[in-house]
Amino acid sequence: MNVSIVIPYYNGWEMTHSLLYDLYRNDKDNITEVMLVDDASTDTACISGASFWKKLLPVRIYRFEENVGFLRASNKGLEKAKGDIKILISNDVSIKQPFCQQVIKLLTDNPKQLIGNYFHVTDTGWNKFSDRIFPYLAGYFLGATADTWEYLEYFDERYAPSDYEDIDLSTKALAEDVKLTSLNLPGIIHIGGQTIKYGAEREKQTYINKEKFKNKWIT
Repeated sequence: MNVSIVIPYYNGWEMTHSLLYDLYRNDKDNITEVMLVDDASTDTACISGASFWKKLLPVRIYRFEENVGFLRASNKGLEKAKGDIKILISNDVSIKQPFCQQVIKLLTDNPKQLIGNYFHVTDTGWNKFSDRIFPYLAGYFLGATADTWEYLEYFDERYAPSDYEDIDLSTKALAEDVKLTSLNLPGIIHIGGQTIKYGAEREKQTYINKEKFKNKWIT
């Protein structure tokens, strides 16, 4: 099974560059394709930097002409990627150890899985409604076969531009009898709040999407 890595980004090229270097150093022999999704970056370093990495990794680039946000950029990259296995990684992630062979083995043994690196099973402040907790795989690292991504229909775009898409995807996976599996690798580290900054607007969007999730899965 060959592996596509999907990385959406908007500006902040230094983070994407660092992630690509991590992939090159730790797992380059196991990666068939790196699908870079440029969400209409205005930083020219994103263009020249992506071209540079074509010399070192099997990079393909899709560029939006207008900014669409993390969710839609992720979906487009996942749809465009050609691998049997597609792994979505946020660009504010640091990777200090190999992971591809473990993902390949898991999905070879059981293709009907959604794989993340961290599984939230307790109240995170967003996944509890009354007395019910919705467990979910953190969205900074998510992998599945191409067939499973298509079966789950990627992220639900009602949550665009971002937030709650990972809780929703995990909830749908469980509803559709797709197993949730976490790698729990200490070498996959989410820096957090770098791709989409925390602030009043982000918090407002999160609360809006919390209501959307509630309306979809509870009421």
